[in-house]
Amino acid sequence: MDTNIISALIGVAGTIIVFFLGQVPWNSISSSILRKQQNIPNIMGSTWKATWYEDNDKVYVEDRIEFNKWTKQNKFVGSGDMTENLDGKPDRFIYPIEGEITAARKVVLIYRAEKFPTESLIGTACMELNESASELKGWWVGQRKIKNDKGETEWKLLPGKVKMVLLRSRQ
Repeated sequence: MDTNIISALIGVAGTIIVFFLGQVPWNSISSSILRKQQNIPNIMGSTWKATWYEDNDKVYVEDRIEFNKWTKQNKFVGSGDMTENLDGKPDRFIYPIEGEITAARKVVLIYRAEKFPTESLIGTACMELNESASELKGWWVGQRKIKNDKGETEWKLLPGKVKMVLLRSRQ
């Protein structure tokens, strides 16, 4: 066979192999291996009932949180849906969440619920996932609307406790 034809066939075969190797989700595969090595439970596709408490253990608000997708290694994205009723009228916030879970079952969330241009509820939570991966407990700090002594609404950065209970799991 002519060496030019052989060279062309090798080039075509090499191009096809490189193309298919480029389609493999290497980052996703290596992240999945890392999570398995660190014994991190798969919490993606799960829905949680979250109860956010003020620092005096009074319930501040309850909402639903979903952990939607791993992004890289042990990091993920999700969303929350809550209705706050501070001013006598409900304000609904649907907000994105970014999070990370460690091998020690610590979960950190960052959230930002916004109604532009007037309101933004931002904060973070640090929680511990129980052994059965059905409950998260910890602390949060975030921007909250409160009524001051004059009855006016103010935005303050305040702490509290948080408890999340698993409602639904994809597993």
